Amino acid sequence: MYCSQVEDRWCWPQTVKRLSAACGHPSLKSSDGSRVPVFLPMRITQELCDMLAKYHPFWMNIHVNHSNEITPELAEACDRLTRAGIPVGNQSVLLAGVNDSVHIQRQLLHDL
Repeated sequence: MYCSQVEDRWCWPQTVKRLSAACGHPSLKSSDGSRVPVFLPMRITQELCDMLAKYHPFWMNIHVNHSNEITPELAEACDRLTRAGIPVGNQSVLLAGVNDSVHIQRQLLHDL
């Protein structure tokens, strides 16, 4: 399920409620993929983490494409998510000339 205004903090609760209702079964997990933790890590507040934790199991996939995108603020946002019991994974897009080599992908995985 996708919310076109995922950056809007008021959209998160409705999106998570819809995901939770759609899954309906306790063995199914809800998840979301977002670049918000990468380019707006300050939006991953404790308030948001507490709200998402209510919908356990909920997983977050961030979208980091290069090690240069990893900042202390991103690390803090991911730390808040994981401390709230939200597993964090990563998806990256192969971008020609940016991260399309084994060396760069290996460095990204090690840095994450």
